[in-house]
Amino acid sequence: MKQTISFVTLGVRNLAHSRAFYHALGWQESTASQEAVAFFQAGSVAFALFGREALAEDATVSPEGSGSLP
Repeated sequence: MKQTISFVTLGVRNLAHSRAFYHALGWQESTASQEAVAFFQAGSVAFALFGREALAEDATVSPEGSGSLP
């Protein structure tokens, strides 16, 4: 079976700064983006930026992180 990645999500400490970083690289934000999440299309991969604390809450893990999921 061919393995592919179609969606990558990053939890970031400062969503506004992270948005600005990817915009500076020339990436165009998707119209599906909202105040709390930024979506980008990177070739065949969808790429999302969430605030670290909001993403941790959604995943029911500590926002400090441990390097792996429980």
